[in-house]
Amino acid sequence: MTVSVDDSVGSGDLLAMEWLSTGTHKGPFPPFSDLGVTGHKIEMAGGSLCYLRGDKIESETVHTDVGSMLDQMGTTITEIRKAA
Repeated sequence: MTVSVDDSVGSGDLLAMEWLSTGTHKGPFPPFSDLGVTGHKIEMAGGSLCYLRGDKIESETVHTDVGSMLDQMGTTITEIRKAA
């Protein structure tokens, strides 16, 4: 998996980032580990809000479109819930 940071802005102990993650679905992906390996190329955009302590990230909140990622894997959250 490759992650690229497209944009970032920081102020004080707060850092916001917009990123893009790309890769190939080759193995288990928690919490969707029951989904078999698809071999599909995946592209997932997201954003992170990081709280810093000194020069380290103390905590991070991530926002992403999981539905779009599952669609690229050829499934939906509804199908995964039905199989559970």
